[in-house]
Amino acid sequence: MKKLLFVLLMFLFIAAGCNSNADGGASNDDTNAESQNEYPQESIQVIVPYSAGGGTDTFARLAMNPIESELGQSLIIVNKPGASGETGATEIANSEANGYNLGYISLLDFALLPSIKETTYDYDQFEFLASFTESSAVMIAGKDTGFETIEDVINSAKERPGGISVSVSGDGHKYILMQLEQEAGVDLTPVSYSGGGESLNAVLGGHVDVAIISQAFVQQTEEQGLKTLAVANEERVDVIDHVPTFIEGGYNVSAVDSRIMVAPKGIPEEIAAILKESLDRVGESGTLAEPIAEIGDVFAYRSGDELDEFINNAIQRIQEVVEGNESEFQTN
Repeated sequence: MKKLLFVLLMFLFIAAGCNSNADGGASNDDTNAESQNEYPQESIQVIVPYSAGGGTDTFARLAMNPIESELGQSLIIVNKPGASGETGATEIANSEANGYNLGYISLLDFALLPSIKETTYDYDQFEFLASFTESSAVMIAGKDTGFETIEDVINSAKERPGGISVSVSGDGHKYILMQLEQEAGVDLTPVSYSGGGESLNAVLGGHVDVAIISQAFVQQTEEQGLKTLAVANEERVDVIDHVPTFIEGGYNVSAVDSRIMVAPKGIPEEIAAILKESLDRVGESGTLAEPIAEIGDVFAYRSGDELDEFINNAIQRIQEVVEGNESEFQTN
């Protein structure tokens, strides 16, 4: 009897242990699923490939609060400037794809660099999450040139090949200038400066005939008596809607820049979905429209297929324009 009782107890003990192991396995699966659903569980690093205080950095900090409110975690901005954004973009691409390493790119630099040089990143190393802004460059004429329209510049360039000097600051502006040269069949002379402020001072001081600079400078330049000739956008820009496009003047010149939040390729689908849904709520709320206007950009939210098409079209257009002319760009 004692033996039978002992065997019965042992059987019950073993059975209970098996059930415990089975329950434990189910519990672990539940914990893993719950853990992913609770993303994010810690602060998120956001790499900005430019110096603090620049346009992309200013926007990244401006957008922090509404995005943090949606995600329930802090965004930590880390500036990684260098090589026209290549250094930071490479850092983003090579980061662990776990949802805790994100970044911003500036579309023109991001799309242009691999078209004119060997870069340390490729387009397909990124997951494009959302874009919030549009900004364009404008062509501004010096006071003493007498230029009132873009046609005046082209006519003068035809009379004096290479005789019209144009201040530019960066490869994006050279890309706009190259489009205009190809469209109009003229030869213009770029003069490079390290930033928009220096480029502006060059045209103000009469050191160059015209300048290609950010649309954010328009109010300042017009207050000082300079004429804004055209904007490099497919449509007029709301904040400077008195300025015609190059296209209105008969020249297919357009180069829209955008601040885009990205992740390294390969983040889990569930985490990507949480990020995109959160960013959609921020973008579709219009919360950022006014502060973006205050920094001289235009609010324009894109995500999903619309964003992918926007980026692919920009890359395709750039490759068409720069093919065979790569040496004309700064690559250092």
